[in-house]
Amino acid sequence: MMSDKLRAAAKAALEELIASESNAWNIINDLEAALAEPAQEPMHPEMKKMYENYFDKCYRESSAQEARDKVRKPLTDEEIIENCDTWVLDDIGGQEVIKIVRRTERAHGIGVKDE
Repeated sequence: MMSDKLRAAAKAALEELIASESNAWNIINDLEAALAEPAQEPMHPEMKKMYENYFDKCYRESSAQEARDKVRKPLTDEEIIENCDTWVLDDIGGQEVIKIVRRTERAHGIGVKDE
């Protein structure tokens, strides 16, 4: 079954090909065949709502679980220096940049040991 959007796109492409009088008859025949397929029946509104709610709930639950399972590790000193702009390093120095990054990581719960 062809969706309404796909059907509209195929119809527009077919009309454009016919109007341009190009020699793309294979494409025209394929599009005509696709348009000849029956249209997809719309889903009952209540079923559609149940379907959307179910997948929304599953997605939210899996996303929340992934966030809980994800271990956020602090950057190494080398990663910090490697990703820092050289002008910042020249201006305040590598050790100060590392201190700032460590404070930011702690504020976001990265690298903090559970007590």
